[in-house]
Amino acid sequence: MVAYDVEVVAVPGAGRATLGEGALVVLAVRPDQAARLAQAQAAAKLFVVIRPRTAHFERQSDYRQ
Repeated sequence: MVAYDVEVVAVPGAGRATLGEGALVVLAVRPDQAARLAQAQAAAKLFVVIRPRTAHFERQSDYRQ
């Protein structure tokens, strides 16, 4: 896992991508997460799992630091 519990800021062109084509997803991340994401995307295709915010993650202060 490269980054977790990050905010999706935008999905430009949502609805136009087809299965397997990929899409642009804009995330709000810390600089260290941005560096890891950039390094990972250079080596492989990235996959995003979107889930609703839950009470468990909201209580974990280390997820947002």
